Amino acid sequence: MTVTEWIRENYAEYGKDFVVNGIDKCRAVTNHNSSGSTWDRQVRRVIRYMEGSGPEPESAHLVKTVDDAMAYHDIPEHLYDVSKIRVNTWGSETNSNQQVRVELKPKEFTLDPEVWAQIFREASANVPAHSNKPHSNTRKDTMHLMSIPDVHFGKSVVAKTIGGEKAIDYDPNIAANLLMESVKSLSASVERKKTTSIIFPQGEDTFNVDNLSSTTTAGTPQNNSDIYEMIRIGVNAVFQAIDYLAEITNVSVPIVSGNHDRLLSHMMGIIIEERYRKDKRVSVETSPVREKIISFGDSGIFLIHGDKMKSKDVAWRFATKYPSLWGKVKHRYAFSGHYHQTYFTDEHGVLVSFLPSLVPTGSWEDAMNYFSTRQAQLHTFDSQRGRIMTAYYTPE
Repeated sequence: MTVTEWIRENYAEYGKDFVVNGIDKCRAVTNHNSSGSTWDRQVRRVIRYMEGSGPEPESAHLVKTVDDAMAYHDIPEHLYDVSKIRVNTWGSETNSNQQVRVELKPKEFTLDPEVWAQIFREASANVPAHSNKPHSNTRKDTMHLMSIPDVHFGKSVVAKTIGGEKAIDYDPNIAANLLMESVKSLSASVERKKTTSIIFPQGEDTFNVDNLSSTTTAGTPQNNSDIYEMIRIGVNAVFQAIDYLAEITNVSVPIVSGNHDRLLSHMMGIIIEERYRKDKRVSVETSPVREKIISFGDSGIFLIHGDKMKSKDVAWRFATKYPSLWGKVKHRYAFSGHYHQTYFTDEHGVLVSFLPSLVPTGSWEDAMNYFSTRQAQLHTFDSQRGRIMTAYYTPE
């Protein structure tokens, strides 16, 4: 009988106090020579395990190799490289000890060029009939901002694992259908002859992950679908949406960096630019600058993905980075995604809107007790009066 087996057996039969004070009784059965501190530590580990608050105590002695250490600590090997190893043993025949010390570093991200080469080929081969002239509308005093951030193509949600009356499945195909439904619904509010353009921002977590390891830009693992399908379906869905909007009016596509997909959203912007390079109805802003600004009549509009930012941070970033636009306009607006919640406030003369998302509650949000209304929005601006209307799309 091992020490661990003795502690387990007697804890189950006689309780905690018996085993805590049972070092001598255990020695008589197992012939161990552990010190008092070693005994106390072993007892605590076994009790934590039996009460469901700690790992299997016996598994520690299995850590004899680097692979054992990675498995024991549940390290995702696809995210880390081993930079240093130290192996050590000490003790006696009856009280042997071993140490496997592993130092890790995050793996360097390597972009698979074939993924993007194929997307570029598709973008170039399937270009729709383009227009050599922009739309010429009779009035130029109205502009629309179509806000559909945080689509998170690639995010995988299985409704039955979430439960509740509002739980729904989510995958790239569902996301693509939702995007088009919202674009068509919101476009019904656009009067073709009375608008100069629709601003259709992309980025802002269009994609759920940023690399082949299925992590965000910062390295946070995600429950994600196949990345190749995520990119193919996501990019083609955005193409379809832009094609639809370009039949109505001129379309401007600013690329706003997200925290999930900073690299992939920038790459997608370049692909959109390639596809519509000959279409005068569509313009794309692909600079790597985190935020984008729009000047329309007496209004200044600031677009940003405000992860780790409060409303006052968004407002002051607008004023600090773009003081000329700030001082020139009468109406100042800032729009931010990221939080998947509708929140509106006035910060020192800037109307700051945090925008909702179409994404349903996933397992992480459910565990964190985060719930929000799924929605997309269309904001209408008058060149002199500023924002005059907001239309909403809420999926069933």
